[in-house]
Amino acid sequence: MQVEWVATTSRKMIDGSPRQTHRSEIEIAAPGEEKEIRLSYDSENPEAQTENLLQVLNELGAEGWELIGEVVSESIIAPKSGWPQVGMPIRTQYLLKRPASAS
Repeated sequence: MQVEWVATTSRKMIDGSPRQTHRSEIEIAAPGEEKEIRLSYDSENPEAQTENLLQVLNELGAEGWELIGEVVSESIIAPKSGWPQVGMPIRTQYLLKRPASAS
């Protein structure tokens, strides 16, 4: 199974002014099932129902999935917290497996 956290930033004209919008999603790809997408954050709709990545991983753990790896598959360099160039992940993959049954 694979879980991905994906962040996107875009620029839009809102009320005649350029604004930056932010959205993050959690994508869950289980074997043999259609990919499920859960909203993590949406700056254009702050009242939307959202889910925390840790909550999703705990939910999958309760179903018997074990976290076996984490990979930052995409990152960007941008100013943040007063630093002119900071590397920030925008796509992180979490790999999970079910325990092998004892024979």
